[in-house]
Formats: sequence, C-alpha cells, structure tokens
Amino acid sequence: MIDRRAFCASVAGALASVPRCGAAQANAALKIGVFAAEVAAQPFYGVAGGFFKKAGLDVALETFTSGAAIAPGLVSGALDIGVLDWTSVIRAHARGLPFVYLTPGILTSTATPGFAVVVPADSPIHEAADFNNRTIATNGIGNIGQLATDVWIDRNGGDWQSVKWLEVPLATTLDGLRQKRFDASPLAEPWLGVAREQGFRLIFPSKNPIAPYLGNGWIATGDWVHRNADAARRFVGAMRETSRWANAHGAAAAPLLAKFTNQDVTTIAKSQRYFFAETFTPAYVQALIDAAARYKFINDAFPASELFAGVG
Repeated sequence: MIDRRAFCASVAGALASVPRCGAAQANAALKIGVFAAEVAAQPFYGVAGGFFKKAGLDVALETFTSGAAIAPGLVSGALDIGVLDWTSVIRAHARGLPFVYLTPGILTSTATPGFAVVVPADSPIHEAADFNNRTIATNGIGNIGQLATDVWIDRNGGDWQSVKWLEVPLATTLDGLRQKRFDASPLAEPWLGVAREQGFRLIFPSKNPIAPYLGNGWIATGDWVHRNADAARRFVGAMRETSRWANAHGAAAAPLLAKFTNQDVTTIAKSQRYFFAETFTPAYVQALIDAAARYKFINDAFPASELFAGVG
C-alpha cells in the first residue's frame, strides 16, 4: 500500500501545476488495485495531485504484479476498483463474471502505440509473416497484447493460427528471449525502455485494423457499483481530471512515474509515453469485442454497452 502522506511530501516539487494534497476530511474510502507501470498510473497521479481528495474520496492503492492478479480481489470484496485490460474483461464477461468498466485507461493508436513486439537483436523476425510457426510469450494468455498481435499478424500477411502463445511472467520475459526459449513478446512500458537499453529490437505493429483501441481501464463489479453509485461517480470525475492533467503535463508527471515504476527519470524520458482516454468511445470497444469473437477469444460477440457501468 502506498503511504499517501509520505508520498505527497516526497514529490511536492514536481507538482507545481497540480492541486496540493488536501487536509484530512471525512471522505468515502476506496481500495484500488494497481500495478507499477504507466498504463496503470492514473490513480497514482490522482492521489499525488489531490484529485481524489478534491472529489471527496479517500483512496488507498494496493500494488499487484499484474491486472490479472487484481480480479480475484474485486470478486472477493478485498478491492473496490482495479485495472484490467479490455480483452481479459471481455472474456470474463463472456463467462458470466460481473465486471463493468467505470472509466477508461490508455488509448492506443498508430500515433501513440501501446506496445511493441520485442525480439532479440539478431532475430530473423522483421514483419508479420515472419511470426508464422513462432512461439510468442505473454504475461497473460488471452490479454489485449495477444489479441492485438494476432490481428496484426493476420491482417499483414501472416498466419496467426500457426503462432503458439506461452504464458511467461514479465520479470523473466527478457531473460527468456535472450536464452531463445521463445521468439518474441508484446510488451509495454516500462519494459520497452528496459528492452531498448539491453539491446533488444522493437517492432511496432502498424496497419492494425483495431487501432485506435482502449488498452485497459478501471473496473468494479456490478454489485459494488449498485451499492456505491455516488462514490463511483466521484471516482469517474476525478479520473477524468487526472487523465486530462497527465496528458497535458508529461514533464511534471515524469518524476512521479519514475517513483511509481521504480525507474530512473532519464529512462522515463526515453520511453513511449501513453495517452489516457478521458471518456469511453463505444465504437472502439465494440471493435475489440468483435475482434475477440473473430479470433476465438470468445464464442460470440455482444453489445459493448454491456461492459459499461453507466455512472459518468
């Protein structure tokens, strides 16, 4: 758990353009599951900048190794809100699990790609067709990185069905690539920055027919939203302000992001920075659902509206 008071003291200098941390008051308490990467940094900025406090929310952040590790905490009630990629939630919805999205996370486009496929420097892989019959590692089978890679391979001359996917923890992915245990892996920041520094080659998928798309977002269970509609609305409003600030103040956000991800600020400066969506674009979500059905992540497509909490 992040100690908010200590954090605010340690980064005050970086927050000249952000509302100051407010004095303690009686607020609605929220437990939010995050992991230490820029794609999950919105609530971190929201706590640091006082956006949640301004909205009457007392937020505690719980750090996990991945979004997949957050989902059980939402179901059990140990967490109120957490971050998870869209494909994972689409698959969960198809299985009848009660997750709904409150507010979006990163928006991926060809201008601001959300990930790159990382290969060793001496790899013979350079384009989509080169992935035929290769083994690709991901930190979660059925996640958004796998879907986006499958679509890109398929639409750019490759045979996506010939690819073998292997689940590998992020912490061991680059070592696995170096040792040739698999051929490639779709990764996001901060791991892309590490891969660059270690001499790996990055392939940014282009001509991806599902881009732009929402890479992840902030979810809760439908029951929690029903019981906490006011807190959910305030969370959505605070996150919208946070996203607007982060998109406009990349330099001020850099030292905060470095602390959140335990990276050096110079590494952050070289990294691909992300754009946070402020509101949902249903057409983007429907494109993901339709792609998930086409590429056999789920059996049948369904209306995107079923995934929205409808609180802001």
